[in-house]
Amino acid sequence: AWAEKYITTTFALQKTTYTQTVGDTVETIEIEMDVAPYIKNDRTYVPVRYLAYAIGVKESDITWAQDTQRVTITHNDTTVTMTIGSKTMLVNDTPIEMDVAPEITDGRTMLPARWLTEVLGADIEWNQEATQATITVQEQ
Repeated sequence: AWAEKYITTTFALQKTTYTQTVGDTVETIEIEMDVAPYIKNDRTYVPVRYLAYAIGVKESDITWAQDTQRVTITHNDTTVTMTIGSKTMLVNDTPIEMDVAPEITDGRTMLPARWLTEVLGADIEWNQEATQATITVQEQ
């Protein structure tokens, strides 16, 4: 039997680094961020750009439009558009209502991790004791 290749990424509250492990390797890499995840109204907000990287989105597939306060992320054949302050996320032009709107913290777009991970086909688990979110994605 062969193992599918997957990437496991862990974001921890109040830490400006996240860890990533590919497949069954024991090697874990640590990646720097410029803003730490935080909890607001019982939701874990993470920086959208780093969350997208964790899912396998390339830097060139993330665009920010300052004038409209809109971030667009393209991954495989899915395009996600989010606007700061709007609870409506567009997934391939289909509106999805979120329970919260993305916000800017320290110059970064922040959003509860679950919204982006699920529409891009990744799994997410929250560990309350460790206060960390673990995202698992299978590589295409």
